[in-house]
Amino acid sequence: MSNEPPRKLIGPLVVVDDGTVAPTEPARKKVGRPKGSGLKFTPDLQEKFCRAVAGAMPLTSAARLCGISLDTFEKFIAKGRQGIEPYTAFVEALEKAEVELQEYLLLTIKGASLIDWRAAVQILKMRFPKLYSDHAQRLEVLGPEDNGAFGFAFQISINLGSDADWRKRWDEEVSQRRREAIPAVNAEDAKAIELETPSTKV
Repeated sequence: MSNEPPRKLIGPLVVVDDGTVAPTEPARKKVGRPKGSGLKFTPDLQEKFCRAVAGAMPLTSAARLCGISLDTFEKFIAKGRQGIEPYTAFVEALEKAEVELQEYLLLTIKGASLIDWRAAVQILKMRFPKLYSDHAQRLEVLGPEDNGAFGFAFQISINLGSDADWRKRWDEEVSQRRREAIPAVNAEDAKAIELETPSTKV
């Protein structure tokens, strides 16, 4: 007998020639992530995540950067909104990071508006969308659902016929335009031009 601890046996047992009992298949190791081995929320993780968001990284990319699955990120947010610590602090830090990003980008656009008027228009559209957004301007002209007082619609139908017919008409139109663009020359003018410019004929 050996001093090894007994192995866990799975499946039917078989009696070997020397009289010992052995399993038909050895015990299998569990595959996959052990239960409870999820990512632990730490202040370092919070700081790294919020720094990425403040740097304009989308939330899903920031989560991937920190090794957080989207499902785990959503659980962190849900726990934070329920008032469970430390997740509440995480939600507050995340919202602060987003506001800081907005402030930075708006100041950048505002600074650019001194040089380029389109930056100022962009601020107007973002800050006062009911007055200056493209949608608001469309509503003013066409009304809600594009059927306002000035609403209109039109349809254009183009029938080019068969490919050969279309090509023939196109060639004729191009030839006609070329003839109109080049002035007509009578026989006398042609002889005068020929005398002024030596012929290349041999």
